[in-house]
Amino acid sequence: MNQDRARSRRFHIVRGFIWALVIAVQLSGLSGPIGAQPASEVAVAGYVTALDLPSSFDVNGQKVQLKPGVTTWGMKGDKVTLTDSPVRDQLKIGAYVWVRGPVDHHIITAEAVYFRDDSNRKLTGFGPIGKVISSGPEPIFRADGYPIRISPSAQVSFHGEVHSLADVGPNTWLHYEARRGPDGILVASRAVFFSVPPKRVKTVNGVEDVKMQYDPPDFDKHKDGRVMMGVVGTWYPIPADHDVQDRVSRIAMSLVPAAQRSLPDSDPAKIHFHFYVVDNPKLRYWICSPRGGLILFPKNLLVRFPNDSQLAAVLGEAVAYILQRQGMSNLMSQHKALGEELGSLAVYGLSPLAGAALDMAGALPDKKIVDRLTEQRGRLLLAMMADAGYDPWQAPEAFRIVTVKEMPNNITFVKYPDFSGYLLGVLSLQYRQGSDTAPANPAPVARN
Repeated sequence: MNQDRARSRRFHIVRGFIWALVIAVQLSGLSGPIGAQPASEVAVAGYVTALDLPSSFDVNGQKVQLKPGVTTWGMKGDKVTLTDSPVRDQLKIGAYVWVRGPVDHHIITAEAVYFRDDSNRKLTGFGPIGKVISSGPEPIFRADGYPIRISPSAQVSFHGEVHSLADVGPNTWLHYEARRGPDGILVASRAVFFSVPPKRVKTVNGVEDVKMQYDPPDFDKHKDGRVMMGVVGTWYPIPADHDVQDRVSRIAMSLVPAAQRSLPDSDPAKIHFHFYVVDNPKLRYWICSPRGGLILFPKNLLVRFPNDSQLAAVLGEAVAYILQRQGMSNLMSQHKALGEELGSLAVYGLSPLAGAALDMAGALPDKKIVDRLTEQRGRLLLAMMADAGYDPWQAPEAFRIVTVKEMPNNITFVKYPDFSGYLLGVLSLQYRQGSDTAPANPAPVARN
C-alpha cells in the first residue's frame, strides 16, 4: 500500500511539472523576455533608463556616450544605419535598444544604436479582462495588462457563459493575437472569449482558509496581532499602530480592481483581501498566504518609499499576484467543462494541477514560467496604479529601491533591475502623456 501511494505521489508531481511547462509554452507568446540579449558586437542591450541629451543616455544603468556625426541610428535588423536617421527620435526612456561600440572605463562610446520595432511585433497572450475601457462596434478591453481593441475584421469566438461581445465583462478570459497600434492600443486579429463560474472560497468553521496562522491586531485595546509564517516557527508581531496599518491597507485596497471590490461578500469570485504590516527584520519583501487574500508587508521596508505611488507599486504586485493565482486556479478547475469547446487552446494545459504553477514557479526547471508571470504582474500593477490615481512612472523607481539590502545614501547609484526596465518599456508604449486609455505624467528618472 505504501509503495502504491509513493508511486502515485511521484506520478502527480511529475504530471504537475509537465503541465506547468505546458503553461510556459503558452505564456512565451507574451512580450519579449526580460533582458533578452541580441546579436554579436553589441556592447549593451536593454531599456533606456535615463537621458542626458545630446551627449549621453543610460541603458540599464550603463552610460552610453554619443558622438555627433559619428553615432549612427537604425532599427534592429537594418544593414545600413545613418547619422541623421529619423529613428533617432525614438530615443526615450523605456525604449529598448542595442548599442554597438567600444567600452572604456565602463562607458560605451556608441558607434550604432538600434531600436526594437514594437509597432510590428505580434503579441499573443491569455488573461482575464480587468476593465471595459469602451464599448460599441469596436470595444476596447483591458486584458492581460494591455488595452486591446476588437476590430470588426478580427476573428472572434465565444465559449462558456459568454455568447457575444455584449456578454463580455470583467473576469471574462481572453486569448488574443494582436499588434500594437500607433496610439499604444493593441489591435486584435484574433480573440477568443470564454467565461466559467468561479469556485467557492474554502472556509474552515465559517472563516476563509488562508493556510497561515495569524491574529489581527486590536486597535481599541492597543494590542499587537501576530503571525507565524509557516506550519511551525516564530511568531512575529503585527503592530497595533493604526496610522501605519491604515496607510498600507488604504493604498492596497485602492489598487484592487473596482469590479473585484464591488462584488458582494457572498460571491464566490470575491477575494477577501487583508493587508497588514508585520515587524519581521528578516523579511525583505511582501509575503502572501498560500490561500485567500492575506498579504503581509515588512515594516522595515515602509520607510524607503518617499511617496505613496512607490509604495503602491510594490503593493500592486502583491495584489496582482493574488488575482493571477485565483484566476488561473479557477480556470484550471473548469478544464473538463471547457476542454471540448477550447479545442485549439489545448496547449494551455487545462488541468487542475496547472493552477498550482504560480505557487511552485520558483522551483520549476524552466525560468520562462517565472519571467512570463512576472511580466504579466508588471502590466497589471501599472494598470491598477493608473486606475487608482497613482503615478505609474514611479514603479520602476520603487522596484529599484527594494533590490538593495540596505538603503544607500544616494539611490541614484543603484542600478535598475530587469523588472524595472520591463516596466519602463510598457510605460513608454502604453502610458504616454495624453493617452486616453492610460494617462500619466512621466516622473523624471535619475541618472545612475
